[in-house]
Amino acid sequence: MRPAVKQARLDRYICIDFEASALGAKSFPTEVGLADPVTGEVWATLIKPHPVWLTEGEWNAVGESVTGITRPMLAESGADPSQIYANVRRRVADRAVVSDSPSYDGRWFAALAAAAMQGTGMEGEKPPPLLGLIMVAWELAAARGRRPDIAWNKAELEVGLRFPKPHRAGPDARHNAEILRHLAGAS
Repeated sequence: MRPAVKQARLDRYICIDFEASALGAKSFPTEVGLADPVTGEVWATLIKPHPVWLTEGEWNAVGESVTGITRPMLAESGADPSQIYANVRRRVADRAVVSDSPSYDGRWFAALAAAAMQGTGMEGEKPPPLLGLIMVAWELAAARGRRPDIAWNKAELEVGLRFPKPHRAGPDARHNAEILRHLAGAS
């Protein structure tokens, strides 16, 4: 059984992951995923490109080959950025948002927010800041009296075998949530 204090600590977090059209400054988000480290619930959706992204954004064929996400997939199955952003904010609520790549994911989260808020009078709204996965993982390991570096390496190996990262937002967010669970002693 999990110690209640560890459960409470995990309740503070939700993991996010984005896939994108490329890695450059003009790239845009193509998929977002969230994973709850307490319940294991995973939610992900493709993002229909905002018109500005289509005219000014960058698309990289290498990125497409890594994720398998194509422009036709986004046009056919992607949801509207404003609907997605509202859904993400509702799911995040007041929890700290954790990413394994806060600089990239933060940029794509901001692009999603900007597209969602365009023309609403709320253009200045910013998404919540992202915490780095390693920072949170080390904090959880240290709270349990474990050496963070060793605990991190062990968690990466063990979780990676059960929950690989296929460069899709849902499974990648799940992988990160499972690392937090492992380090908090919840898995």
